Amino acid sequence: MNEILFMAKTQLTLLYRQDFSSIPENIPKLPCKCEVLDPVDLSRIADIRSLSTNKIAQFRRRFERGDCCFIASHNEQAVHYAWVQTSGRHPIHPAKRSWTVKSREAWIYDCRTSDWARGNSVYPFILTNILINLRSQDYSCAWIYTTKQNIASQRGIMKAGFRLTYKLFCLELAGKVLRLPPIPV
Repeated sequence: MNEILFMAKTQLTLLYRQDFSSIPENIPKLPCKCEVLDPVDLSRIADIRSLSTNKIAQFRRRFERGDCCFIASHNEQAVHYAWVQTSGRHPIHPAKRSWTVKSREAWIYDCRTSDWARGNSVYPFILTNILINLRSQDYSCAWIYTTKQNIASQRGIMKAGFRLTYKLFCLELAGKVLRLPPIPV
């Protein structure tokens, strides 16, 4: 009996927006300071994750594109990084799509906390600092996203005052990708 089994993979990406009307204060349990990473100091990210040659090249391209990297550090050691894009098209990899970055809007993406620093509210702390920075530069809003499975990220995002705005569904079946229209929440 010849049976062909199709395995479908469904991905739900949650898209959040923060319009700066209310930016909550977030004090991490681990004393940290937030700063914009100078591209010359890219190696500081190695405190958070291993950096392959490909990853370093990717980060350099982000700087060349005009993206900005914020880091949180504890005792001069980087414990978290978050990237911010303010122009071009932003790829939302889990949702298999990209969106145009509109004027005066920012996309926060590729956020990572050192394993040993997790659970100390560093993520909402850095998000809050990014939001304050963007508001001071007259941006109108910031976007961020995560997958349905990443509960810790969802909590950090909501602690920073983001509101769930869209659900993005993507279905992969037999090598084909079906992107459903964004569903407003």
